[in-house]
Amino acid sequence: MPPKLATFDPLDAPLWEGYELYQSMGNSVRADSYQHLFWVDPKHWQRHKPPEWVFRLKWRAYQYSTIDTVAKLRAVAKRNVPGIYIFSVRPDRRVRGFPCYALYVGISNATGTRRPLWRRLAKYLPRRISAIRKRRNIHRMTCLYFPFLWVHFAYVDRPSNILIEVEKKLHGYLAPPVADAAYPVDMKPHKPAF
Repeated sequence: MPPKLATFDPLDAPLWEGYELYQSMGNSVRADSYQHLFWVDPKHWQRHKPPEWVFRLKWRAYQYSTIDTVAKLRAVAKRNVPGIYIFSVRPDRRVRGFPCYALYVGISNATGTRRPLWRRLAKYLPRRISAIRKRRNIHRMTCLYFPFLWVHFAYVDRPSNILIEVEKKLHGYLAPPVADAAYPVDMKPHKPAF
């Protein structure tokens, strides 16, 4: 179990400090924090494959640590429509696109309010540490991978019930380790903790 993180002042780049704290730990302690069980099951790929239109979406991405204000987010996520987002982690340099791991999947408009995607993503801005801290898995993910996190997003102007179903499908298909709530029923009992 990693040591408990110190309380950070929201104005002092707290996620970066959390990242540096994890990085400063010895190899054996850090290993426990950075090893995750990834679920790669071809049967789940078949069972939970999202609708074909999801694969055809125009996905965009930004490096999480570089978008720290609403103004910067709005410059990247301009439209006022709902959507889907995926947090991933990857190193600066990759070999033929590897490694890249999906860690978390979410949607805006889960309650039918037509909340724009950018408003949902604004809840995760690095400067919104008090909101992030309330979601322990998200806070831990951002501290562990702060400079290497990417947010992929696509606009989906469809009813909330369709977005909710697609979110479940993406959880079954990608099996993101940080997420919990939207896993399909057949996978929930076997989902490892993050």
